[in-house]
Amino acid sequence: MAAAAFLQHDIVSAFSVKTDKVFNRQNKQVYAIVSKNVDLQIVSDVWFDQFDTQHQFRAVLQHVFDLFGDGEYCYWLTDFRFLRTDIDASKDWLVNQFMPAMFNAGLTRQAVVLPTEEGRSIYTATSDIVEKFGNDRIRSFIDIQAAKKWLLCDSLQ
Repeated sequence: MAAAAFLQHDIVSAFSVKTDKVFNRQNKQVYAIVSKNVDLQIVSDVWFDQFDTQHQFRAVLQHVFDLFGDGEYCYWLTDFRFLRTDIDASKDWLVNQFMPAMFNAGLTRQAVVLPTEEGRSIYTATSDIVEKFGNDRIRSFIDIQAAKKWLLCDSLQ
């Protein structure tokens, strides 16, 4: 858990989020941490190394969706910088089912922070989502501060 906490430090610093739920693989390795800040109306999910099944991937997103169901959040930051697992198997579900449900649940904007090395499958899945929902609702970044500036532009004024 210490490595996961260290890797999330820049997100904690930028958004003052508090950990809501930690997701572990069967071997107890952390693969995702969901955090939130009610004052900023933001939920973040930070991914580490790998998850074992698409069910584990979707369990994290279901938790994020459940938080939005409370009506207290409108911004979402996803940090895929350290994720090594492919999400292509869930791409159609993300584009056609999950993201429309998130917007219906009150999502205003989502910033997705991607790894600096291009060419990974995460770029394809993110591009397809951005293409479908528009650059004004979902954008990808490689820098946390740029993501923060865009994501919270209304609330920082």
